[in-house]
Amino acid sequence: MKDIGVSFNAGGSRVNGGVSLLPDLTGGFLGSLSYSSRDFNATLQLLQSNGLARVLAEPTLLALSGQSASFLAGGEIPVPESGGLGTQNVTYKPFGIGLTVSPTVISRERIALKVAPEASELDYTNGTTIVNANNTTTIIPALRTRRADTMVELGDGESFLISGLVSRQTKANVSKIPLLGDLPIIGAFFRNVQYSQEDNELVIVVTPRLVRPIARGVTLPLPGARQELTDSGFNAWGYYLLGPMGGQQMPGFSQ
Repeated sequence: MKDIGVSFNAGGSRVNGGVSLLPDLTGGFLGSLSYSSRDFNATLQLLQSNGLARVLAEPTLLALSGQSASFLAGGEIPVPESGGLGTQNVTYKPFGIGLTVSPTVISRERIALKVAPEASELDYTNGTTIVNANNTTTIIPALRTRRADTMVELGDGESFLISGLVSRQTKANVSKIPLLGDLPIIGAFFRNVQYSQEDNELVIVVTPRLVRPIARGVTLPLPGARQELTDSGFNAWGYYLLGPMGGQQMPGFSQ
């Protein structure tokens, strides 16, 4: 976990079960960690401020016990397919950041959670070229997909972290002198190739919470209701004459 700057120490953190590493087909690893930490959000904000991390999605899913809930932040790409009698059909395939969760309540404070995250992106390098009827070509991009599927038992409010979904991209930037850079053998003296490699790791944090029903006849506070009560007793002259020491606050600002 040093690569993403996350440090799990004894100060305010409790590790449940430790780390589980599973080999994957790409030669890397798939790690999972269940924990209860108070300062993880602060650590994540620190990584974001330094440009070391970026939050791709922050969904809130609601599901019944034993049922599934899914989320997708991305889009759908149309893929043409040949049909019968010379017709052509179009099938849409989703891509982006997807998550499917299936919770099962075991007891009052324990939840068995099945998590299936998936991250996919368009790959035009390995795409397929299709020749249309009017002799025009269309490039259908391929999909680079990273997915995982695991099941864990957590307490209410505990978090589960999945890492190891790593992608690596190598890019080549060629700069050359026109005509001279294309010459065989001696053309290498008139062009420059710079290679850059970018490694990205997708880290998914899941925090299940038990949603308990509300008693009948209870009126839920609407957004902004408390602020309206505060603003109703506001006196503009009292604020400007007495200042902040007068115990009043400007509308829309917290005390």
